[in-house]
Amino acid sequence: MVYRKRARSHGCAMPQSKTGVLIEAYLTTRGQTALWQLLHADLEHFGFERVLYGRAWRRTAGGDYSARDAIVLSSYGKDFDTYFVEGGAFQQDVTTQWALCSEGAVSWNLTARLAAKGQLTPHQMRVHHRTREMGIVSGYTVSVRNGARALVGGFGLCAEPGLRQGKVDRVWDQDGTDIRLRLAAFDVCILDQAEIPPDQELTDRQRDVLEWAGEGKSIGEIASILQLHPGTVAKHMQSARDRLGVATTVQAVLRAGMQGQIYR
Repeated sequence: MVYRKRARSHGCAMPQSKTGVLIEAYLTTRGQTALWQLLHADLEHFGFERVLYGRAWRRTAGGDYSARDAIVLSSYGKDFDTYFVEGGAFQQDVTTQWALCSEGAVSWNLTARLAAKGQLTPHQMRVHHRTREMGIVSGYTVSVRNGARALVGGFGLCAEPGLRQGKVDRVWDQDGTDIRLRLAAFDVCILDQAEIPPDQELTDRQRDVLEWAGEGKSIGEIASILQLHPGTVAKHMQSARDRLGVATTVQAVLRAGMQGQIYR
């Protein structure tokens, strides 16, 4: 066995760990598309062919999540996305509902076991059968929480065709920690580079007035600062609220801030 001398802190770089190399790959990858490709390349190594990712920006006071305040990325295909995401079938999917209320990872064997015991509702059974017909058979669901806001990020990892759930479970037992590290790195980095929905992107003037409103300035004060007529400022505020789909300026400031459109 060869022992290496400990590197001194001055003038000599310490060797980088496998974890450090992994995280650095995500931190240095720019652009949502490139991050998505990196995640897929990593997960394919473990036998996961398709990925569904969702992350809520915020939730309402009642605890519900709004589609307007979420990032959803999918490589499952248009038919599945239309049915499961846009059609709302995820609301009856067992592991997705588990992810909204829990943190960690769960095998898709959970749904099969509950189905075998007759413990699924008719709606849950329909979703279970329909997704299997689409080739969504074996995999894992992973939930990642932001403790400060209690927001949920989740991944649906679908194994490649022919890979049975028992084999997927053994892969997870061996490499689950490594896989979750990749998912966590992606989750952190994608939020920093999230793309604003085209129908919610603000103009420069709308950003200006919202930033000053966020500083507690009145319409009159903002008009003076930006050298605009008060009516023009009010018009920009109204158009910003309409663009973001909110009722008040306070809500507009919060949403624009969470999307990274202001205070950059």
